[in-house]
Amino acid sequence: MKSASERGVSNEAPRSHRDLKVWQISLDVTETLYRITSAWPKHEQYGLVSQVRRAAVSVPANIAEGAGRRTPGEFMHFIGIARGSLAELYTLLIVAAGFNISMSLSIRPFWKTCLNSVAWPPDCCDLSTSAASRSPLAH
Repeated sequence: MKSASERGVSNEAPRSHRDLKVWQISLDVTETLYRITSAWPKHEQYGLVSQVRRAAVSVPANIAEGAGRRTPGEFMHFIGIARGSLAELYTLLIVAAGFNISMSLSIRPFWKTCLNSVAWPPDCCDLSTSAASRSPLAH
């Protein structure tokens, strides 16, 4: 699959959720986790595998839904939900590691991404040009 950056996302000021770096990263994390969890034990198919996948999908989905809302307050509400899902995802990966469920080496870069993303600055997801130019995640 193509990474989010290969899907035709421009370097211009963000106009939609597809232009937000945080959405692009979360989509890449989701795709990677789907591949990784396909190799997890079959007895976890309806347990940790399902929970990890749902939490992972929730992050970019809530960013997109929030970006499609009419007011900045609604947008930030959905960003808050996405942050909560990301914290849940991070916790589920810790639980999986505690059960010695094999983690592919490709998951290691995402541990740091998860931690950094939970600490999103308040203006990182503002679709206005001025806030986007200040955000380290928008570039």
